[in-house]
Amino acid sequence: MLGTSAAAVVGTMFAQPSRAAAPSPDAVTPALIEAARQEGKVSYYAAIELNVAERLGKMFEAKYPGIAVRVERSGAERIFQRIAQEQGSGIHAVDIAN
Repeated sequence: MLGTSAAAVVGTMFAQPSRAAAPSPDAVTPALIEAARQEGKVSYYAAIELNVAERLGKMFEAKYPGIAVRVERSGAERIFQRIAQEQGSGIHAVDIAN
């Protein structure tokens, strides 16, 4: 049988779900923006509603002229499968996924 203090520790351990820390975003530098302009497009795999994803894409294009956003809408599970298949094949097509 667990003692009161051990039970309290176990209880607080599971009171909140454990979460991995999000990676720090890369700085948006003029060199990064210029490299993106040279590439010409950003691939965005979206699991959110298409009209919302397209609005986000248009907002990005307005902020960064010369960089087009190609939105591809699918279910979240399919997006993760697609990214895994692409990465496994050495294809790095996706720039943004949600």
